[in-house]
Amino acid sequence: MRANEKTSKTVRLAYGSLFGVYTVLTGALIIWQALDIYFRGSLNADGIIFTRQNVLESISRLSPALWLWFSLAVVGFILWEVFSVKEKLPRLDVRYTLHILKNRVPRSLAVSKDKSLRESYKFINSEEQLLEGLWTCCICVGVAGAVYTIAYLANPSNFPKADVTAEMLNMVKNVMPWVAATLAFACGICVYEGQSAKKQLVHVKKLIAASKKQGLDCEDGKAKFTTYKDAVHRFFSKIHKNLQVKAQNNKFCAFLLSLYKHRIEVARITACCLAAVFIIVGIVNGSARDLLLKAINICTECIGLG
Repeated sequence: MRANEKTSKTVRLAYGSLFGVYTVLTGALIIWQALDIYFRGSLNADGIIFTRQNVLESISRLSPALWLWFSLAVVGFILWEVFSVKEKLPRLDVRYTLHILKNRVPRSLAVSKDKSLRESYKFINSEEQLLEGLWTCCICVGVAGAVYTIAYLANPSNFPKADVTAEMLNMVKNVMPWVAATLAFACGICVYEGQSAKKQLVHVKKLIAASKKQGLDCEDGKAKFTTYKDAVHRFFSKIHKNLQVKAQNNKFCAFLLSLYKHRIEVARITACCLAAVFIIVGIVNGSARDLLLKAINICTECIGLG
């Protein structure tokens, strides 16, 4: 006999709260033991940075907590089956709803005599352009951070092998700000995108209501809202048309046109060739051997497989 809806929700909430708190505490214990292993190994006077004994000793301290966590997880699966709750239909994201409703706006309303309708089109276009501009800036920040990180990690002078802790802290100071900035930028854009979608949705519904009132439909074409993607698409379409015209009398343009038609395959082949080149360069300059030695040292000294 299954419990009623209210009891099931209460049991699920209580268990979820308990399991969530215990999971956080277990994670904190694991991090504490990992730091203990790291600092105790680094301070070892006999030259061995990490040993299998201190790793096993630290992990054995956590075994009761880990076994209890697995037991709680199994109990959770059982409780979720016993105290079942009627599943609710997921609520559609407002951005998805906006995308669907935009396809129902007739193009003829873009040049309507009604000033308020034209203002609605203008507002939607401006929001679309602003969002694409923000995402472009976010991508630029991410790419700049990636370039700086690669340059920092590729510079051997940043890792003198004198103080491992200092080297790791310096790496965090140089890399994490870029990661945090990109993540914060992207999260901020997502929040603004949701708020903007709600505002746009009001105008889209207004346009759809006006089209129904005027007896219009989408037979004359869906409304085209101007975005940066459209501008880029028009730019490459123009290049494509020019290549088609010149390819009749120019072999080089014909070659470029064939590359454009098979651009996806060309991009894949180029990526594979670059990967092969980097692998060969790494083998030639000895980086592959260094990487293998580091992997062996990690497995034998840190993890304790040796």
